[in-house]
Amino acid sequence: MTKNDGCAFGMVNRTMIDGIKSDVTSIKEGIESIREEQKVLFNHQSNRLPMWATVIITILSSLCTGIIIWGLSK
Repeated sequence: MTKNDGCAFGMVNRTMIDGIKSDVTSIKEGIESIREEQKVLFNHQSNRLPMWATVIITILSSLCTGIIIWGLSK
C-alpha cells in the first residue's frame, strides 16, 4: 500500500481554507478593536452632570417658567 498524500484538488482546497481562516481572524481582530473604541466613546458620552447641578438647573428652569407664566397672566 502506498501512502496517500492527497490530490492536487485537496491541496488547493486546504490552501483556500487556510486563507479564509486568516481572513476571518483579521476580521475578528478588527471588530474587537472597533468594540474597544466604541466602549471609550460611550464612556465619554455617558459622563453626566453631578446631581447637585441637575437639581439647580431644574429649580432655575422651573422658576423661569413660573415667572413667565405669572407675567403673561397679568
